[in-house]
Amino acid sequence: MRADDRKRMFWAGLLFAAGLASTARAVGLSTNFGNVWVANVPMGSTVSLRDLTGVVYRVTNTGLNAEDVEVSPIRPDASREPVWQGYEAIPDPGWIRLAQDKFYLAPGQEGVSDVFMNIPKDERYLGKKFQVWLWARNVAKDRFLAVGLKSRILIQVASTLQTQEEKKKSEEVIANLDFHLNPPLISLSAPRGEKIAVQERLGKAFKLINLTDKAMRIKVSSLRPGISGQSAPTGVKEGAAHWLAPDKERLTVEPNSVLVIPFSLHIPKDAGKGKFFLVLKADLEGYPVPISAYGQVIVDTSGED
Repeated sequence: MRADDRKRMFWAGLLFAAGLASTARAVGLSTNFGNVWVANVPMGSTVSLRDLTGVVYRVTNTGLNAEDVEVSPIRPDASREPVWQGYEAIPDPGWIRLAQDKFYLAPGQEGVSDVFMNIPKDERYLGKKFQVWLWARNVAKDRFLAVGLKSRILIQVASTLQTQEEKKKSEEVIANLDFHLNPPLISLSAPRGEKIAVQERLGKAFKLINLTDKAMRIKVSSLRPGISGQSAPTGVKEGAAHWLAPDKERLTVEPNSVLVIPFSLHIPKDAGKGKFFLVLKADLEGYPVPISAYGQVIVDTSGED
């Protein structure tokens, strides 16, 4: 290549790089919506990020030209970028939508939008933690350079299947009924490797008091710890749901009476020594919203061989 040709290529490259840098300075987006944590997101209904956290999505055009900007929820690709520790990629970014996802922003202008979340009502998602990206980018129509930026929403799903409306109604009903198990916690020592009737052998059982003039129909079951806010205390391990079994699954509490709810325990031999956390759940039937009461059990096997 001749020296003159090399010079022409050098200056052409320099001018291209200068033009590209100028274009880069002319195009820009920013947001103060970096990492946003939102906890106790209910399932089965649409909820607003503004209502839950007081935060809305904001994006600003920091460039020198007016820009068409689009914002989309996208699922993290764990193979290309790490997901926040303790969280997993949201199964479906369609659970997230923005009130406004397209903006025409003049230089320095800010676009603002609420963010809505609708987590399907499915037991698989109880208490789960999900990450989703909000990806903002300019729509580069006639320019070489486009820019984009991501913001992270970290969602912790509620540990109950109740929607916000159902939770409010059930709380009102519970307040009027005084529906709860007594005592709320039973602590006991038990052997491993054998089934024991707790009331007969240890004299302990849950009681449910009906102070109304109407009979209550109750469904009793053992619950996997961690659901509905029933988490093991510090230093206590979570036991398996099938280690605890109510004597009867369906009971009736007569008006103005007390019902005893006996249960049995069967801690497997290979569970090892220690303290284990179990949960008994009582569901009130015949009401338009789910109403539940919980009894916690801590079993100590430390003294057993």
